[in-house]
Amino acid sequence: MTSKRLARLVRLRKLVEQSAAAELSERQRELDEAQEELDSTWREMEQVDQLVEEGQPSAQELVVASRYQGHLQKRARHQQEVVTSSEQQVAEGRDDVREAWRERRLMEGVHERAAAEEQAQAETSERKAHEAIALSIYNRAQEKE
Repeated sequence: MTSKRLARLVRLRKLVEQSAAAELSERQRELDEAQEELDSTWREMEQVDQLVEEGQPSAQELVVASRYQGHLQKRARHQQEVVTSSEQQVAEGRDDVREAWRERRLMEGVHERAAAEEQAQAETSERKAHEAIALSIYNRAQEKE
């Protein structure tokens, strides 16, 4: 492959890597949001506990608080599942970025070697052309003598 084609492949790999990084960023943002929602639910559960402990709630208030705590616990379990799923997606995204980076670096190395080889071939061709010209000039000079 020519170095120009390889340079295009390197650019393509770089775009793939950038896309994977953007996807990872989005996944991380979703994880942060899910974690914040979970933390908010836990804080709300603690507040309900404090209100019950600090006051002299009636039986009816205790029933309402208990039901609300049950609702919050269900919400917290669901949000924990979302956080766990998001953490897995972030880990997969990191792996995708690492793989894209590795492939780009590999392609860059191939491109650099191909460019160096093309440069060496061009220099060799140029040197041979100069030698041929010099030899031709020398032979003409020898014929004239």
